Amino acid sequence: AEQGLNFVPASRDSAGGSTLVEDAGALWQLEPWLPGAPLLKQQADPELVETASRALARWHLAAAKHRPRPDVAE
Repeated sequence: AEQGLNFVPASRDSAGGSTLVEDAGALWQLEPWLPGAPLLKQQADPELVETASRALARWHLAAAKHRPRPDVAE
């Protein structure tokens, strides 16, 4: 989200100040829910598949540049 991907939710800090919360041995990242609906297989025309593929490619490029905050780096 910090790199301009409007389809990726920006993480939120918990009351403790971290974006991660541990519960029952699992880590959870706090994020807002984004509006939308799943695309059904029957609705996937070539233009929508191309749009989704481009979005996924943008996500991969952004993820390659990502550096976690020091408090969650481990």
